[in-house]
Order: sequence, then structure tokens, then C-alpha cells
Amino acid sequence: QNVHPVSSHGRDCDVVAYIRSFKSCFILLGGAGSVPDLCRQLVSSGMSSVTLWAGENFSYEDERIAWQMTPAELLMEDERLPFGSLACVLVENTEAAEGQLYPQPGPQDEDYIRGQVPMTKKEVRRISLDKLCIGSQAVCYDIGAGTGSVAVEMGMEIRKWGGSGQVYAIERNREALQLIESNCQKFHGSWMGFHIVEGEAPEAMKGLEPPTHAFIGGSGGHMREIVAALLDANPHVRIVANAITLETVGEILACMKEFGFATGEITQIWAAPVDTVGSYHMPKAQNPVYVAVMQDPKDDEGEIQWQEL
Repeated sequence: QNVHPVSSHGRDCDVVAYIRSFKSCFILLGGAGSVPDLCRQLVSSGMSSVTLWAGENFSYEDERIAWQMTPAELLMEDERLPFGSLACVLVENTEAAEGQLYPQPGPQDEDYIRGQVPMTKKEVRRISLDKLCIGSQAVCYDIGAGTGSVAVEMGMEIRKWGGSGQVYAIERNREALQLIESNCQKFHGSWMGFHIVEGEAPEAMKGLEPPTHAFIGGSGGHMREIVAALLDANPHVRIVANAITLETVGEILACMKEFGFATGEITQIWAAPVDTVGSYHMPKAQNPVYVAVMQDPKDDEGEIQWQEL
């Protein structure tokens, strides 16, 4: 009763996410090369130490079961005698999130490949993601993605329980695009739900799947146009925007006033992690950041009462 059943036979399914989450998974595979493909995905996702049993043709004369192998060992077994298109696999992952008293926290800032591109810091990233309220079927935009740190963790939220949601990292800077690709490969391996979109919003958003969630880390002075385009694509999209300058805060306030969001809030965050310097402990202050939430514009803007600042 502790085994989590999963089927990828005839359907798209993020099998690796289930394996990462649950200690024991029984998986029905389908399609040519399904067993070696799963093994390669496990290796590229940093789960090369899980234990697998693979079987096919149960109760027939050519019944076959491979016992207690690592992904690499099962790949070698498949090279010796390829598995057919219909096979099942039992996977045990002793490091799965399920049942852990102290689950692994999300990535730290130093875990990301950085370069010279600005990145949303961990404390702000956590609060922004919490305010986004990302579900397993979410379609997320990270606009002005930078290093891709928010997009990576959007994907982690989606994949936590094997969701089929999608992430679109939208960025115009060439160096940043390379960093996004590197960080995506590092944290998500060959996951097909992560998409890198080159270009500047809102033009780069045209033709993409309508978003359910959007994070605006950089607007390039086009905050109003981006918000309007998001609402055109999905009037109920949940938007979280970060701002450092007061000019950007002013743009966000103008959007809140114009669109009259039922959910509209701004929180200022000023984090100061403590560094050890010799025998002293010194706070290292980060820039204050404003985190805004916008969702569900009201039809009757006259109902909103604004206080002049």
C-alpha cells in the first residue's frame, strides 16, 4: 500500500517528478525505448542512485525481470537485450521528499550559475513564489528571467507532485539566455515542460500558451503593456511583480488603479543575511524590494477607493 502507481502509457507524464517525490513508484511505461529513456532522465536529473526493477511479458514463456539495478546498470542490460515497448518498472528512492522530517530546502543563491546577470535573491524569491500560489497544472511566465532562478523554482513547484504544467522563461539578453539554459539543465535535466523564449515582453509573449501565473522580474519600462497583454491572454492570471526603483513601483500602482484588481497588494522586503567576518557577525543588507500581487481586474473601476499619496 506504500507504492505510488504511475502510468505513462499513451499519455504525457512527468515520471521523474513522481520518483523524486515518492519513495516507491510502480510505473507502467509505453512506447519504444521507454526503459532506457527513463534511465537517462534519472541520470540527467541527479538520481543515478535509485534502485529499479524492470519487467515485461509477465506469465509468458519469455517473462523477464531485471532485479535491483541502478539506472546505469539497467541501461547496460537494455543494450544487451532491449526491452519491448510495453514494460513496467518499480523504482525505490530512499532520498525522496515523501516522509522526510526535514525536506531539502529550495536552491540557495550560490547553487545557481550566475555570470554577470542580476538575480532575484533567495529571500525575495521565496516570498514571490509563495505569493504566486503555483499549482501542479500551472502555466507560468517568468518575464525578464535573468539567470532563470525564479523560472527554475516555478518548475520545481509544478513538478513537486508530478504536475503537467509549463514554464516559459522570457529574456532578451543573450548572456542571460545562456545562463537560463545552463540552470535549467542543472536543475531540471531533460524535463520537457521548461521553455526558453528569446525576446522582449510583451511582444515575445505572442503565440505562447495562455498563462495562469506570471512573475515580472524586469519590465524594461513596459509594465503597463505587459500587464495588459497578460490580462488579454487570461483575465484571471495571477501576477507577481518585483520592483527596486520607485519609478517601477509607480508603474505598478498605476496598473492597480487602471485595472482595479480585486487582489492587489504591495509588500516591501528588506533582507539582511548575516555574514561571518573573522570573529564578528555582520548583517549584509540587500536592496529593499517591493513585491506586488495583482489578480482579477474588476469590471467597475468606480468601486475602488484610492488614497492619494
